[in-house]
Amino acid sequence: MHSIVALRSKKSLKVKKLHGAFSLKPGSNYQLSEKHFEMKKYKIVQVKSGIGRPERQKRTLVALGLRKLNRPVVVNATPQVEGMINAVKHLLQVEEVSE
Repeated sequence: MHSIVALRSKKSLKVKKLHGAFSLKPGSNYQLSEKHFEMKKYKIVQVKSGIGRPERQKRTLVALGLRKLNRPVVVNATPQVEGMINAVKHLLQVEEVSE
């Protein structure tokens, strides 16, 4: 599945896909619907402590919004977030949320 991001400028709407970008002129008939912007979400829960872990892993937990054990946080599934989850997956419980 391609991830799509819409960027609005003064003269055109630019839709950026994972494999390139194309531009929509102001008078074009192409409509962006809600399904273009639906994103997977993950519910992540910290199940192991960050104490005694490298500083980099502690900062990754904070960047994910995890402050305390067993407190769920729902985050959008972007490549950056997926990389952070992968870096500290041994401390987390992750499940995909459908909305």
